[in-house]
Amino acid sequence: MRRESGKKRKGGWILLYLFLISAAAIILWKSFPSTPPIKYVGGGIDSGSITELEPVRIGETAQWLSIRGRNPADPVLLILSGGPGLSEMGLFRRFNQPLESHFMVVNWDQRGGGKSYSRETATSSWELETFITDTRDVVAYLKHRFDKKKVYLVGHSWGSLLGMLVVDRFPESFHAYVGIGQWSDPSESERISYEFTLERARTLSNLKAERELKAIGPPKDGRYRGGITGLTVQRKWLMRFGGSLLGKKSLNPLRWQMMLAREYSLKDLFRLQKGFKLPARRRMVADVLPAVNLVERVPRVKVPVYFFLGRLDYLTSSEAAEAYFKSLQAPRKELVWFEKSAHYPCFEEADLFNQIMVEKVRAETYRGE
Repeated sequence: MRRESGKKRKGGWILLYLFLISAAAIILWKSFPSTPPIKYVGGGIDSGSITELEPVRIGETAQWLSIRGRNPADPVLLILSGGPGLSEMGLFRRFNQPLESHFMVVNWDQRGGGKSYSRETATSSWELETFITDTRDVVAYLKHRFDKKKVYLVGHSWGSLLGMLVVDRFPESFHAYVGIGQWSDPSESERISYEFTLERARTLSNLKAERELKAIGPPKDGRYRGGITGLTVQRKWLMRFGGSLLGKKSLNPLRWQMMLAREYSLKDLFRLQKGFKLPARRRMVADVLPAVNLVERVPRVKVPVYFFLGRLDYLTSSEAAEAYFKSLQAPRKELVWFEKSAHYPCFEEADLFNQIMVEKVRAETYRGE
């Protein structure tokens, strides 16, 4: 019996030792964020490529850019992530790395989001106009840095609202615009989203969901009773019913990828959480953005436009986005459906997304400028 007890104690100490070693390794690994080198198929590092992770002074604040690509002569592709106050830098590098062979891919953590969160950005202006100006300045920096007349702009979710406003304001700076999970008429989009969650609750006989959704009531002018609290309730059930990430009850699969991304230190991950909880961000999401109707505000643009829509997207309704696409006037426009996606086709059907970006968007609109 004593020998058995001794073996158990020894085994317990070994497990504890291994746990501590693993924890220390993770902390050490996450203490030195970087963006990994671009390699050839055989494994060697492509010496001609660019892989940079750097803060740039944008407006009055330092904001972080990830710049990755095999050939600096390739066109620049700036990605406006979902949010505001969030980041998708690690996700685009994880799922869309093949684009780096055809574009200089730039991911930007906007003010208050991800690596760009700081006390300075937490208390700086969170007005829509500020983000438009920030985007203009990032584009100007990239055009100067790579000696380009134009860049490509990709906007996801919140980034698709910001993106349309920017290409409308500064069309001369862009080859084309690509909207993913495209913002449109927030009142109509939110109506469709709410009806989807309520119908799913009834179909699944989920009495708790039905009760909570009825308590906040249908949205009025894109806003829920209780403001951000009501919106949070609706989004909780939307995610559990698969209207955000197809076939998933939460965003955990994407959150894990973000946590594992080499671009983020442990401190950066805490910053990401702080940015998400900022009162200024919550006010903007619940009160400001629902009033921005792109159908009315941007009825036409002077650049080629592509909408990449997940067929089952109920976060920014693809049905409402399709209606906006039909009314939108542009020199060239195309809607591409992703049949196996909800709000994240760039990650849910990454191979198809990457292929279309190269074989359609770049091939149809790039003139070597």
